[in-house]
Amino acid sequence: MQSISLEYGDALFRLLKVKIAPNGFDEKRITHNHRFYEFHFAFKGSYNYTVADKQITLKKDQFLIIPPSTPH
Repeated sequence: MQSISLEYGDALFRLLKVKIAPNGFDEKRITHNHRFYEFHFAFKGSYNYTVADKQITLKKDQFLIIPPSTPH
């Protein structure tokens, strides 16, 4: 994972780049939830994501917000 910290005014942001699991990875085994929002933004290409038992395809320039306590 790569991480970059950015400051804008008095706000601090952390950008994370995470390698996507290889094809054939069983994402059902890692379904979880947490007490905070999770944000996804596709900078290029597309990928499938399961949120609350719904399959979502996130494409280039699309943004996905997963609310707290939502299984994904």
